Amino acid sequence: MIFNRVRWRLLALNAAVMAGVVAALGLAIVLLINHLLMAQTAADLRREADRARVEMAEAARPEAGEHRDAVAPGTFYVLWSPSGRVELNPARVATGPLRPAALRALRGEVGTTTVDLGGGHRALVVSQPLPGRGALQVGRSLDLVTAVETQAVLVVTVAGAGTLLLVLAASWFLAERALVPIRQAFERQRRFTADASHELRTPLAVLDAGLQVLRRHQEQTIDENDDVLRSMEEETRRMGRLVAGLLTLARADAGEAEIRPLPLDLDRLVRETVDALEPVAATQGVRLELVECRAGRVTADPDRLKQVLLILLDNALRFSPRGETVRVRCLRAGREAELEVADRGPGIPAPERQRVFERFYQVDASRAGAGAGLGLAIARWIVRAHGGIIQLHDHAPGLLVRVRIPLASPTGGAAEGWRRRLLPTRSQEGERRRVRS
Repeated sequence: MIFNRVRWRLLALNAAVMAGVVAALGLAIVLLINHLLMAQTAADLRREADRARVEMAEAARPEAGEHRDAVAPGTFYVLWSPSGRVELNPARVATGPLRPAALRALRGEVGTTTVDLGGGHRALVVSQPLPGRGALQVGRSLDLVTAVETQAVLVVTVAGAGTLLLVLAASWFLAERALVPIRQAFERQRRFTADASHELRTPLAVLDAGLQVLRRHQEQTIDENDDVLRSMEEETRRMGRLVAGLLTLARADAGEAEIRPLPLDLDRLVRETVDALEPVAATQGVRLELVECRAGRVTADPDRLKQVLLILLDNALRFSPRGETVRVRCLRAGREAELEVADRGPGIPAPERQRVFERFYQVDASRAGAGAGLGLAIARWIVRAHGGIIQLHDHAPGLLVRVRIPLASPTGGAAEGWRRRLLPTRSQEGERRRVRS
């Protein structure tokens, strides 16, 4: 509902702005046409007045006016005597409206003016003094100009209305398109909040239940409530991991999570991480093996890259059956460093391999474990922030996770430049998905 209101408001705002633009443009067009027509008419009348003055001077008689009226139909002229009387008016136009301009011409002023002839008719009149003869006025009715302007207004109105309708239709469509990412972000936020609340509800419920048990049996010792305390401890740690993951992703979404690239010996980082997790693997009955390690040096954030490796190894150890081996490989592939973690667990079906990068998404109970579904989302963010890609492949059986990052930082390798790589374009995504497995 809120998005529909926003859409209507955007449409109304766009309609008001476009209506103003179309109206201003239409008015400018009409005014331009009026200016051009009036300027052209005035220029024609001035030429006509010059010719009439020359012919009258040569003929030296008023009868020349009969010829002028026949040669230039639609144009009228009036000859005024020095005393201000009308000497010649072949078209018999009303001279009352012409007298003020004629008197100014008798005083030696040359002017062009628009006069109202009555009956809704206007005329453009050029008044020129005739030395020794009085004054000459040449005019032309503006009915044709008015008709052209009326047609121009009609055309501009129809075209403007059609343009406005097209713009409104396009605005309605574009408003919907513009709201799509907002809808998606709102839906992701709503789903994220709901999932976070759901995930936090379980450990909080366990803690509450444990506290109630301890309160009811206050006479019992800590050893007697060891199971309850151990459960509360596990849920507290789980909740801590969940909150830490949520905080990381929230900072990433807000663009506040920083990537600090440094020269890094990736081989050493991988060896140290694998060595640190070997005791954990042994307690779970899983063997952790570093098969190959020859990637060399890269430019990356050591802490963030180690976090990716810990997430991948934690998943692999958690889902591997006892007695199986988790293999780690680190090598150089062209201008990229390639890191692989392969397990022999239940694997992930191909249709689900993109969805597991969504927050809180769990394929099924076999891979749910004790995680909250945030690890791969965080790993993908870190890898993307380094300009790399992370892919899931079938290991038959099991899952193989492959991470590729550039050996050197992208152009302008400052952390701010890397932060802009968090959300690659669709074309980049498509190109990355075509990378050979």
